[in-house]
Parts: sequence; structure tokens; C-alpha cells
Amino acid sequence: MIDEAVVRAGKIEIGGEVYDHLGTLKDDAFARTELVAKDGNKYLYKISRLRLGGLPKMHWLMKRLTAREVRIHGLLAGVRGVPKLVKRVDEVSFIREFVEGRTLDRKPPFMRADFFDEFHEIVLNIHARGVAFVDLAKKENVVVTRDGRPFLIDFQISIARGTGWGPISWPRNAVVRLMQCADVYHVVKHKRHIRPDLLTQEERLASSRRPWFARLHKYMLRIPYHAVKRRIIPKHGDSRYPYYENE
Repeated sequence: MIDEAVVRAGKIEIGGEVYDHLGTLKDDAFARTELVAKDGNKYLYKISRLRLGGLPKMHWLMKRLTAREVRIHGLLAGVRGVPKLVKRVDEVSFIREFVEGRTLDRKPPFMRADFFDEFHEIVLNIHARGVAFVDLAKKENVVVTRDGRPFLIDFQISIARGTGWGPISWPRNAVVRLMQCADVYHVVKHKRHIRPDLLTQEERLASSRRPWFARLHKYMLRIPYHAVKRRIIPKHGDSRYPYYENE
């Protein structure tokens, strides 16, 4: 884990291997994300850990979150627009492919004309694997590559369908389907804000009114969550996802 490892002269040991440590991309109350490199390739090293003042670290919860995110990457292996999982390091950390670019909230200078068509296709392909991204409302979860293509990052709160039809799987699968609808809504919402000229009439109508499940999520979950978060969760740093290099 990065909190226990020692970075010396720009080097860090991860899982018994030495990497170049290029910097911290994100450090918040739930995870720390490092940019590392080895043999000319860049990787993202993510460690789940809880830092909520004097509250317990809840290592068991971090283990479950990591296991779920690793499982999600496994389910989405081969889907274009989803970073490749390289390896799981330990119970609470893993290494994945690093995608260079700007996040959607940082106004990328170039986006392909078919960017939102490809964005929509990626989301539908994720859904076809039984997964809901869940957090597409955040533009910082969408990376625009140098050649103007979309990539989705940060699957920490994504959810997947259950494998059975028992008393747990049925409501879980219902929630997954609902969140998949929300994913599609947010794709169109981002398109409306960024390229309204490309909206079809159907998309214009669909994005003009927030659906009931999005309103429910906002007023019963997101707003109360952020109200509590601002009071009890210390701010450790904002995402510093790199811009294109040599810019």
C-alpha cells in the first residue's frame, strides 16, 4: 500500500516490483490513486482506504470495494473505452492501464464528431455485460483521449447483475436496470450541454426533463450525501488527472 511504502528518488515498490513514481492523481477519503511507470508504459495504481477523521478504517469494507471493482473490470474485459486491468496487487489495491487525456470537465480541445455516438456505444456495451456504471453524472469520470475518443474511468461504485433469481438477486437486478437507464440519460445530458447541435429530436425531448429516478437519486441520495460529506470527510485533494503531455 502507498501509505506503507517508501518512495525514494522517484521509485516505488508495488507487489515486489519497482516502478517509477510519477505523481498522485487523486487522494480523497476513500482511495488514493498514483501514476506509475515501468518499461516505458504508464499505469494507474489505486489503493482503497478510508480516512474519515477518527472513525475506524473499516478494512473489510475496503477489501469488498476493491474486490467488486476488480470484478467489474473482469466483466468488462475487451470492451473498447474501458481501461484494461493489469493485476490485483493485494486485498485493497490494483494496477490498471493508464489512459492519457483530459477529463470531460476540463474542456478537451478536440472531440471527434462521432464522440457521443461512441460514448453511447461504450455505455451500451457495458450494459450488455450486465454492468451499470452508476456515476456518469460526473464529467471527471469520462476521459477524452488525444485523438478525441471517450474512455470511462473509476468503476468503484459500479454495480453488476446478480447471477441467480433468489430474493437478493431480483431487487439487485432491478436496481442495475434502473441505473443503466440513468447511464443513458447522463450520456444524452452531457451531449446536450456540450454539443446541443448534434442532438436528435428524440434526444432533445429525453434530456429536457430529468427522469424520476434521476430526481430520486439527486434529492434522496446525492444532496444528503454531499451535505454530510462536507461536514465529516476531510478534503485531501482534488483529482489532478493529467492533460496531454508536451502541451
